[in-house]
Amino acid sequence: MERRTFLAAGLTTGAAALGGLFDFATPACALDTGGGIGIEEGLHLLEGGKEKNITPAIRPEIADRPRAVFLIETRVDASPDSRGFYTDARMQLEETGKRIVPWIFVCGSKRGGSTVIAPNFTTVQDSVLSPVQLMYSEMWCQRAVDSAFAVRPHIYIIEGIIGREGNGFNIGTDHLCNFIVIGLSKLEVDSVASYLMGQNPLELHYTRIGKERGLGENDPEKIEINWIRDGEIVPLRRLSELRRIPLGVNIFGAKDPGERLFW
Repeated sequence: MERRTFLAAGLTTGAAALGGLFDFATPACALDTGGGIGIEEGLHLLEGGKEKNITPAIRPEIADRPRAVFLIETRVDASPDSRGFYTDARMQLEETGKRIVPWIFVCGSKRGGSTVIAPNFTTVQDSVLSPVQLMYSEMWCQRAVDSAFAVRPHIYIIEGIIGREGNGFNIGTDHLCNFIVIGLSKLEVDSVASYLMGQNPLELHYTRIGKERGLGENDPEKIEINWIRDGEIVPLRRLSELRRIPLGVNIFGAKDPGERLFW
């Protein structure tokens, strides 16, 4: 079996397994969404008006630059609630999404169906704590690069309006970062996003391995970076223009949840 076929089969099997683990008929409030859209509501939105949907196309100025990265600064103004979630930002997030969609997409010609969005997040799956953890990090990063070669979405978008430090899951703190990272090449997008997180993509295992294996470029100095401001594409003049939000991460932080790692 070819590698791409094997991975595709694995994804299908994984999705079926998830379907058996979760009851998607359960009300969205059964799972803590942190103030975001729950599973039931998301599925309802996908199904609504499907036959009238027109599939969007990527804006030509973005589609013609396969290795470039595009940044949007958002203006969400919110404060964390008692749990640390920015729940009062929801309306602003929806308004921001509607405002910037025309900056990224244009109306396509195909009608019907849904646009599927696969989660993509930048994380520091890295550690200097023990050989076992380093081996785990190496395995995870190699598999992530395998998946990146096999699964090729049309576009990568990292919604970094609200970012989280910590272990990427239940341990950590949300921060209002107000940036969105867009591009057609996964490694360039993840490298720039990790740089905005205060990390060094030249040292992160995942971005280093991706560069070594030919997935793309991980040096922000060598990546074409552009702003999208009010719909206009403006080249970034220098990296010092970027506002970096330090987000320390430790995937192995169960024993010391307060530890934050930077590379």
